[in-house]
Formats: sequence, structure tokens, C-alpha cells
Amino acid sequence: MALALSILPILISLIAIWLAWDAKRYARVQVDLMREQEQKRDQERATDDEWAVKCDAAVTAIQKIMPHWMQASSGLTNAYGLAFANQALRARIERYLTVERIGPGPVRARQIGVDQLRLPVVRETITQVLDGLAKFKQNYPDESRKLGL
Repeated sequence: MALALSILPILISLIAIWLAWDAKRYARVQVDLMREQEQKRDQERATDDEWAVKCDAAVTAIQKIMPHWMQASSGLTNAYGLAFANQALRARIERYLTVERIGPGPVRARQIGVDQLRLPVVRETITQVLDGLAKFKQNYPDESRKLGL
């Protein structure tokens, strides 16, 4: 009986040490998870910021190019139609990036939230706009300079 009473505190101490070690391990796992989540949020913010800059560049260029008429090999034509010959792309530009124009007023940018900016179709539209602008600059360098592209 005396031996059992002397071993009992040792067993309780060993269990307490094991529980403390387990709690420390659990806390470390929690901290690691929190760090991973914070890194993921930082990456998402950086990506969102990158796409916001791309969107701003695309809309700014559209605002410069849309009202501009220029002389092309086929005659006087709208620069917007030359830069974005694909009707489906123009429809997506007008659906996602710009506000519908009524009359001859300037092109206005659509307010795009972060959730909308994360949509694949919006990102694809922005990418295609920037690609179309690059081709326009290459094919019509004088007009591009006039427009400030």
C-alpha cells in the first residue's frame, strides 16, 4: 500500500506532464494554421490588388479608345471596333467593365467589387482587353500615341 501511495504522485505528475506537452503541441498546430490562413489572405489581397490595377488600366484604355474615330484601310472607322473586333468580347466589356452609354457622353467605368473581380469571366475579359490593346498598339502605333495608350 505504501508503495502504491508513493507511485501515485509520480503517475499523476507524468500524466500532467503529458497533458501539458499535448496542450503545447495543440497550441503550436493552431498557431501554424493561423499563420497559413493569414498568408493565404495576404496572397488573395495581393492578387485582388493586381487585378484591380489591370481592370483600371483596361477601363482607362477603353475610355480613351471608344469615342475615337480613325482612318483605316477600310475607311473611317471606330477605333473601339478595330481594337476589339470580337462581338462577344465587346458584349462582355459592356456587361462587366463599362456602364451603358446613352448618347454621345463619355464612357463610364462600372463599379466592380472584389467578389466580381474574382470571377473568371471578368478576369478573362480584362485579359482579352489588355491583349487587344497590345495588338492595337502594334498595328496602329500612330493612333495609339494620339490616344495616349
